[in-house]
Parts: sequence; C-alpha cells; structure tokens
Amino acid sequence: MTDNRFELKTGIKAHLIKTDIFKTNLITIILTTPLKKKNVTRNALIPFLLKRGSKNFPTHEQISLRLEELYGTSLNLRC
Repeated sequence: MTDNRFELKTGIKAHLIKTDIFKTNLITIILTTPLKKKNVTRNALIPFLLKRGSKNFPTHEQISLRLEELYGTSLNLRC
C-alpha cells in the first residue's frame, strides 16, 4: 500500500492511497479555509454546489452518468 500526499495549492491537499491487494484506490481532496464567522455559510455550501455540477459536468445527472462509466466510483462530499 502506498500513501502519497500532495499540496496542490495553499489550502488544497490531495491524498492518494493505492493498494495492490484490492481493486480499490482512494483519492481524497481536502480544502482548508480559515474559520471565520462571515464565511461559515459559504463554506458549508461548497460540498453541495460541487455535487450539483461543474464546468465539464453541469448537472447532477451528468455527474452520475460519468460515475457509472467508471466502475465502482463514488463521490462523497462533506463539510
């Protein structure tokens, strides 16, 4: 098992856990922001906005269809 950690930008970290024992790999992206009262609501909404769509997959349906194409892939977001 290998555990690789990268800092993509300040406040954005990625963890890749890869194993030869199972067919499953884990990729985690962590967004870190300072905890400030004025940003609490905006920060709490980020996971929900990411799950609704993106530039390449503008709807939740398109995200779901793409995940189905990638065998066993799931998208989990939390704040």
